[in-house]
Amino acid sequence: MSQGISLLACLEEQRKAKRARFPTARVEGPDIDEDSNSPVYDAYLQTQGAEGIMTLTNFSPSEFNLLWADVRQHIFRHWNVGSGRKCAVCARDLLLMMLASLKHCGTWDIVGQTFRTTVATFEKRVMSFIEVMHPYLLRKYVHGMASKWSMHELAANGTRFEHYPYARYATDVTFQQTNVPVGSYAEKNLYYSGKHHLYGHKVEVSILPNGLAINCTSYHKGSVSDKAIFDDNLDFHFHRTNLTKHPSEMEMTDTGGRVEQWAVL
Repeated sequence: MSQGISLLACLEEQRKAKRARFPTARVEGPDIDEDSNSPVYDAYLQTQGAEGIMTLTNFSPSEFNLLWADVRQHIFRHWNVGSGRKCAVCARDLLLMMLASLKHCGTWDIVGQTFRTTVATFEKRVMSFIEVMHPYLLRKYVHGMASKWSMHELAANGTRFEHYPYARYATDVTFQQTNVPVGSYAEKNLYYSGKHHLYGHKVEVSILPNGLAINCTSYHKGSVSDKAIFDDNLDFHFHRTNLTKHPSEMEMTDTGGRVEQWAVL
């Protein structure tokens, strides 16, 4: 197990330094207690301790347990239900695998080997779990923050932008590299970003001054300009009152000169 944790930690450092891909030598996994309700998680916690869980997922055990307590009812209602073949891995262990994948998964083989699972099986399990989790997480932890953190709340907590206090949130486009797509040159070129000189996808994210995201778009092909993505998301920016000043905010200082709306960076 310690080898698996070391692999992921080393891979993260290599990514930061933009190093070459980490070798995919198979590692020994933990001894699993099949009688446990979450044998994979318990094995990692027992052998690696709290620091091992943090290295694997960026969540401490207490944070992991809080997240699990929050999402488990949604999972039990929507995952591994109905007719058909059921997943052999318990939901709590899949939450661990999902978080590890989101942190480390440049390629599926690295994380799959850490959990002693074939690449195809591991990818299928994690992706099906993400599809179930995604609507709930987006609704509660992203969209829910937009209504909770008004400009009045941000000002009361002292978390407005220092140089642009009249801006409610900042918006930018992130780029995720992908493999070179199949197809003709014209089809491939749709995914090529001239700005990044890579094939990939773009996603627009809007962030409040306190660091919380309040919107994340669906992906766009890499050749689409950032401005075009912003224009495609005008419904969020201007038509859903996300920038509209509430009555309690009309008297707040706004050097941007807009009477009814806050600005967006």
